[in-house]
Amino acid sequence: MSIELDGAEIVAWVPGAKVAAVCGGDNTVRFVKYDANFQNPEVVLEKEFDGDIQSVAAYGNQFAVAESPSKTEKGRVSVYHFNSSENTLSRRFSTTVGYLPDSVSWSPDGKTIVVANEGEPNDYYGTSDGVDPEGSISIIRLGDDKKSLKQATTLGFGGFTAQQLKDAGVRLSGENADSPAKDIEPEFVKITSDSKRAVVTLQENNAMVVVNLETGTLETPTGLGAKDWTGLSVDTSDKDGGYLPGDRDFKSLYMPDGMDVFTASNGTTYAVMANEGDGRVRPDDVNFEADADGTFTLHQSKKKGAVAEIEDPLTGKTVYVHRDMRGQNSTAFEAEAGDEFFITWKHGAVADDDFYSDEKRAGKLDGPQGNSIVSGDGEGRLKTVVDQNTADSITGFGGRSFTIRGLDGSIVWDSGDDLDRIAAENDVYDDGRSDDKGVEPEHVETATLGDRSFAFISLERGTSTLIPVYEITNVDAPEHVYTFHAANSVSPEATEFVKTSANGGTLLVSSEVSGTLDAFNFNTSLV
Repeated sequence: MSIELDGAEIVAWVPGAKVAAVCGGDNTVRFVKYDANFQNPEVVLEKEFDGDIQSVAAYGNQFAVAESPSKTEKGRVSVYHFNSSENTLSRRFSTTVGYLPDSVSWSPDGKTIVVANEGEPNDYYGTSDGVDPEGSISIIRLGDDKKSLKQATTLGFGGFTAQQLKDAGVRLSGENADSPAKDIEPEFVKITSDSKRAVVTLQENNAMVVVNLETGTLETPTGLGAKDWTGLSVDTSDKDGGYLPGDRDFKSLYMPDGMDVFTASNGTTYAVMANEGDGRVRPDDVNFEADADGTFTLHQSKKKGAVAEIEDPLTGKTVYVHRDMRGQNSTAFEAEAGDEFFITWKHGAVADDDFYSDEKRAGKLDGPQGNSIVSGDGEGRLKTVVDQNTADSITGFGGRSFTIRGLDGSIVWDSGDDLDRIAAENDVYDDGRSDDKGVEPEHVETATLGDRSFAFISLERGTSTLIPVYEITNVDAPEHVYTFHAANSVSPEATEFVKTSANGGTLLVSSEVSGTLDAFNFNTSLV
């Protein structure tokens, strides 16, 4: 069952109100109700906020919303009560957190909310206008009533030295690589079932960190290492005419995004991570596309025949784009039809990676000599991690997999080349992503039903929404047991499993590109 929304990126089930809270990259949270069988979805409330909504989480009949005014301003988390009989909201409290609160998690005991504040650089990173806010983790303590604010604390990474973290395998690579406080970017957070620890992925840093919620302190971040593709089969070219996997001599950084934690029957708690991969590319945005080949000029005053009027992201003033109209106080640039640019008056027309990029195509590397990824037929396309390549080896972005890890970061099991293959078998593999990170696993949701545990894997970069399901009861040997497919949805960003019985429940899937929310029923009898 699917419903189209104006935006659908993150979903949280508000159990006490039996409503799904969905945010979609804008300033609005939409609340969706279903009937008892998770059919007939209906939007019962839309709530607008001042800033963009980054994440939502819930406990009882309350939900927490992470709001970001901009990348360079501190965000805030607000807690609301949802009145299910009237479909109305009432605010409990609001508190300031760190820069760009990108993920929020509410502890199972209801007493703590943890926020991953990414501290992502702005669009001008790599220029004199660049700003790189500090990444951090906020701990919000609730009162005994689990409704009021008791204390809010934000923990930064300034207490760690760059050398200390590099020795732990953490990737520090940006403009502020010597400053862990600025270079570290917390991505996603999940709290363990005993409410004593939170696990946070540090995606761009290819690392994770555990937060001790009893002491309110950070453990030393742990690097997650590189995946060796020896013995696996993968497609690394978007110019070979389709999904053509084979042996490729390279490694890749896991760089997990979304994840979940679960406690196995042996009492051990594991983190299950979706290894999406992500680089730092700036401005990573465009605001003009050339409609024809030719010379274009930028002007500060309006003249007849302007092909575009652009609000300068730096100044807020209008920049006028003309075709081949040189003159005083103008800036010219060449373009071909379809070329895209990020335009400001100060920096002119630049590509989306002109300010800063840690990516480089394998075909532009000097070596390794004889490596087919560099020089083979149809190859040379893989996007590699500039600071990780050596004369003897190539390193790409993302593990194209999901991994079960101990909370010390150790690998228990990795899905290898399964996910790209499963996407291809279901006719949703996008070969245009082969040179990048494949299907880009975005998120993992786990559920324990009876004595069996399952992981639901969101594949962001398929041509439609695909969710492979693995049984992970035996963490040493998980099995792919089922696959959900929503043909009319695209780019699943988040999932939430709503348990409705001892052996089953409903998986809610929010897909960003299509702006849809899908509901899939799942129980152990299916597998």
